[in-house]
Amino acid sequence: MQGNKSSRRTNPARATIQWLRQVAPPGWTIGLVVAFVAIIQVVVCIAASFEGWELASRMHRVRDGLLIAAAGVYGLYRALGSHPLFHKEYREFLARTPWDRRHPLPLSPISLVPQDAILLGLLLLPFAFRPDLSPVLVPLVFLTTHLLVLVLALLLTGEPWFAWFVALGLALSIRLTWVGPCPQLVVLVLTYPIAWWGVWQSLAAFPWDDLIRDHSTWQREFFETQQRALSSDKSRREVDITQFWPWKALAFTAPERLVDFWQAWAWSALAGFYLYAIISLVPIPNDSWAAAEYYSKTGLFVAMAGVVAAIIRYAVYTGGCRNLLSTWSRIRLKQYVIPAYDLVGLTPLVVVCLAFGLYPLLTWLGAPLAIGVGVSAFILLGTALTGGPRRRNWQLTSPARLVPSIAPQGETEAI
Repeated sequence: MQGNKSSRRTNPARATIQWLRQVAPPGWTIGLVVAFVAIIQVVVCIAASFEGWELASRMHRVRDGLLIAAAGVYGLYRALGSHPLFHKEYREFLARTPWDRRHPLPLSPISLVPQDAILLGLLLLPFAFRPDLSPVLVPLVFLTTHLLVLVLALLLTGEPWFAWFVALGLALSIRLTWVGPCPQLVVLVLTYPIAWWGVWQSLAAFPWDDLIRDHSTWQREFFETQQRALSSDKSRREVDITQFWPWKALAFTAPERLVDFWQAWAWSALAGFYLYAIISLVPIPNDSWAAAEYYSKTGLFVAMAGVVAAIIRYAVYTGGCRNLLSTWSRIRLKQYVIPAYDLVGLTPLVVVCLAFGLYPLLTWLGAPLAIGVGVSAFILLGTALTGGPRRRNWQLTSPARLVPSIAPQGETEAI
């Protein structure tokens, strides 16, 4: 009877531990953080006893930085460890059950729960002893890393607009760095309901088979084809690869853009705002010569970024496609320009021209450095993503031939 009474008394403690384990990281990680903090505190006590106040202050900064980093890792763990998108076996198990979003997830909830507040509170406890950094950074870094993972999850589960608004909240938080961590934390706290609403909407489309397949099918089929082409096993090479990319480009489907027009410009604006927020935090040198050099280096960075965007755009459009005439044949036949084919290079050319001319123009008009970079990035990226012609339409109407990136060597009969 006494044993039964003692076990009943310990049940609340066990229940509390099990309750915390729903979201807590592995025990060894918690033990590692506790051990490091304990060692640092011992060093601080020894330094203080010998009046080594400078060393004690440095160790306090190291302790606070460690706790802030642990909060960031915990934010990543909470999102990556609980979302079924990032666990194939977990996702497939849920797909075989009658689970839907009205029921709790069997492992751990995606949403933040009271256990998270308790674990973050434990990380905040050492800040009660002479903090060197602001304790607000603990929840701030936790929410930042957590929301970053949720942005990726929302994009991959078919909720791009929710992802855009969450990413905008993160950008606003970066912009408010010069104000202090408290306004940043307020912005992220107000952003979190948008993220959770997006996750709730994405769970309605679970198990996301169509969305995940749309993002990865053609890459998987292409690489499987190349592996068969390069395999030493002849039976594996003799495969009808006409069913794989790029031969699928011959199928007569309605021409569509690679990206949605409005989404492309929205994400371009967001990228420009991120650059504006980051560059606005960098102080401009007071010296006129140093400031001029800083402006010129920034302009060179914008120009090179535009050139890279133009190259990527051209490579995406012409990947697997070649002109009917080689470069030497075009020169010999004086067919320097073939409008139906060379139209694909018009948008990359415009992007290159904007890359070298837009930022200097904005600077000449008196725009601040950060605004000039942000606006330039917005226009360059938006033009590269949405400029014509449509890739599918160009593939079907231009005088181009389709070629594989890697052809089976010595086995042309397999094609």
